[in-house]
Amino acid sequence: MQIPTKKSKSQLTTGSYIKEFSQVALSTTSVIIPQNSKSQKAFSPPIYVKVWAPLSAAASKPQVIDRVIVRDKCSDSLALWHCLRAINSWGSGFLDFDMALDSLISTFHFSARTAYRQLNKGNNVFWTLTYHNAQRRIQIYSLKMVSQYLDTYLSGDKHSRLIPVESFCSLKKRRSELYASIHKPKFNKDGKRIKSNPIDRISIEKITGISRMQQWRYEKVARVTHVATFETKEDKDGNICRKKHEVYSYNNKTKIRRVWLKDKRLGNIYHSSHLPGCVGMAKRISNELRPKNESSLKVAGASSKLLKRFFKSLTKLIKCKHKAGDSHYLVPRWRRVIKGRVEWCIHTT
Repeated sequence: MQIPTKKSKSQLTTGSYIKEFSQVALSTTSVIIPQNSKSQKAFSPPIYVKVWAPLSAAASKPQVIDRVIVRDKCSDSLALWHCLRAINSWGSGFLDFDMALDSLISTFHFSARTAYRQLNKGNNVFWTLTYHNAQRRIQIYSLKMVSQYLDTYLSGDKHSRLIPVESFCSLKKRRSELYASIHKPKFNKDGKRIKSNPIDRISIEKITGISRMQQWRYEKVARVTHVATFETKEDKDGNICRKKHEVYSYNNKTKIRRVWLKDKRLGNIYHSSHLPGCVGMAKRISNELRPKNESSLKVAGASSKLLKRFFKSLTKLIKCKHKAGDSHYLVPRWRRVIKGRVEWCIHTT
């Protein structure tokens, strides 16, 4: 096997480079490490891929302003950006093009054509393909630059998710894991269960732009668990009782319309199978990008603080100043109507 020799910057055109290196990339799966001793000591195959939930939610849907599509969805390019950051474990932000391409093929199971197509598609958006000493290399954009492009300031959950490389090695798995990252992990670093609020699939579709059936497909691949929740109310004596709502059905053959009462459901509680990561630079970047969004909200006359709807106890609901009109609090286990199911009691103000 002959490895392509170094060429000058003028001779190193894109077409010849792709044609010459693709023959080597397709014939081997070993990682090509540069001759630099510092790179040899620093490089090691990645074990985990660090993903941020706000970026995954923003990249899964196109950005529309005044009914004009400003930016298409770029979840595949974002997944490749996460892969390049995982390969660049020493954190310099620069990768040798040959080493990065071979790592994508051997570790993340990219094909040579797909890797070239995705690298060219995300050029000058998530990274920049540059030359250094007549060698092609990749300059990976920072978390702040990507957040500005996706028009998000890492609001809400700023903790990263750690995904094993084995779960990030195909297109279907990468898309599924990016969707699953918007849900909180089941356990934290101390092994304690992380509590999450109910959310319905319509709200998830508004956040991510992913349809309800596609959500179910992604959850099956990424092993996302969900728990059903029910809505209750208080009677005149202060006791917790069931809240019913009418359900209708119509038979076209018999022309009969049926009506019956059913316990009212809320959205499910979702948990991903990811490992919890640290906050890192996300908190500082969020503080740097937040004033621009808050100033625009104040000019428009809107409130910069979101109204909370779900609370862990009744005392927290009463003390909160920014709460919705139909707020809910978690019913304690000893007060639940049916033991073993999660119930939220509505508290109108």
